[in-house]
Amino acid sequence: MIFTITKKLMKRAGLMMIIMLSVIFSVVAGEVNGVWATTSTLTISVTDSVSLNILPNGTTGTFATSDTSTNNISVSTTNGTGYTLGIKASTEGSNALNGANSTSIPSHTITSGVSETNYNDDTYASTNNLNNTWGYRPSKLNSTANSNYLPGPTSASTAITLDKTTSANPSTANNYNLAIGVRVDGNTVAGAYSNTFIITVVANPSIYSITYNKNTTDTVSGMPTNVVNQETSSETVTLANNTPTRTGYTFQDWCTVQVADGADCTGTSYSAGDNWTIDQTQASNSLSLYARWKASTNQYCTNWATCMQNTETPPACGTTMTDGRDGNTYTTATIGSKCWMTQNLRFNGTELKVGESNVTSNITISQYYSLDSADSSYANHCDNTNGYNYPCIKTSTDTNYGTYYNYCAASANEVCNNSQQKDASRSVCPAGWTLPTQANLNAVPQKDSHFTAAAGLAGIYNSGSLNYAGTGGNWWASTAGSATSQYSLYYSSDNGGFWRVNRYYKYRGSSVRCVRAA
Repeated sequence: MIFTITKKLMKRAGLMMIIMLSVIFSVVAGEVNGVWATTSTLTISVTDSVSLNILPNGTTGTFATSDTSTNNISVSTTNGTGYTLGIKASTEGSNALNGANSTSIPSHTITSGVSETNYNDDTYASTNNLNNTWGYRPSKLNSTANSNYLPGPTSASTAITLDKTTSANPSTANNYNLAIGVRVDGNTVAGAYSNTFIITVVANPSIYSITYNKNTTDTVSGMPTNVVNQETSSETVTLANNTPTRTGYTFQDWCTVQVADGADCTGTSYSAGDNWTIDQTQASNSLSLYARWKASTNQYCTNWATCMQNTETPPACGTTMTDGRDGNTYTTATIGSKCWMTQNLRFNGTELKVGESNVTSNITISQYYSLDSADSSYANHCDNTNGYNYPCIKTSTDTNYGTYYNYCAASANEVCNNSQQKDASRSVCPAGWTLPTQANLNAVPQKDSHFTAAAGLAGIYNSGSLNYAGTGGNWWASTAGSATSQYSLYYSSDNGGFWRVNRYYKYRGSSVRCVRAA
């Protein structure tokens, strides 16, 4: 809608001439940093010219203003954070009203705000050098009612903010009256003077927050940083591109619904680096994301009692192998007719994770007990006088010694009583490895350095106490010796060699050296 505002003449005695002033307003609406809002709407209606006629007085000067009773700007938006209304020059540094004969009148704008009362007061105007100046008066300045005339804009790149709202107003438009005030004297050349300024209106940035949840009590590294009350003028936000890691699991994606490991996402799923669409009609947007995990294929143990074996081909003998359950590494070597780990097993069960689809829960420390008599659970679970029914272990503070296992623990809960003579078909060893047989023990050369080195002589746990550490060692076999014992490989520096055919009580704590199963 276009209309012209004409100020009634303020007549004074003196030279009679008519000066016609016109300010043209162009409009830029809805653009922010070159990105147009598409999920919200922004509407503006602006009169494209404001004009007034002045009859100057040569003695004291004459003030006139355009019509201040009629609104000439109207703005509405569905943007949830509102809009910012501004004004800027069409040409950098231009603030004069330019005449037809290369004359600028007035020669400059006012330099600070002036009320209409003072602008129209001859004495105040003369004292403050207001003749041949002009200014503009927004009816609101930053959401506050304004009655002063302000210096004209000079920047063509940065707009002066007239109003900044904080919410949507799609139904009822906000209206403004932008007026021009001019004071001239009788020396002013009669004619038409004009300038062009640009009215800008932009949607305010949207506010958004993103919360990344690891969706597990396990330790997770590489988690993205949460975003709190961030501003954006774009209609989409790019999610963090880093992928979190969790031992024993593979990150699948982000899900808007919290689901169990291995389950499908029942909400909306996002991959790392995906775009999330911002609803610009809302005052703020928030997104909660939950990591979706799938157990890695190298997690073989469903629980302490059922540890899956022979599901992976171990590396070539003479190289290093890694236990996928806890990340411990071991060197390997051919001893006799078998490929052996050359260090005592260090696995203690605390790192067992959920496995494939048949696994329902992680292993916890409550599923086994300590061989140490100082532990309050020892007497009820690991002392032979109360029966041999529970897996009991003790991890040494010396990593060279590894972990001590009673036979219930060494056989992964398969052989756990003193009334049955039974070979163990499973073990605490990692996938692809198992306990040696009695025959494997007999094939170990006398005083083999892989066993006789002091670092591997971990001693034994007997009746809750550690004995012979550094001078003796005992390693379980899968072969049964009697109802109360299993075969083991024993070495003592006191007698100078192995007792290859040694039956050892199942409730006592010994070391484990695993052999390649195939």
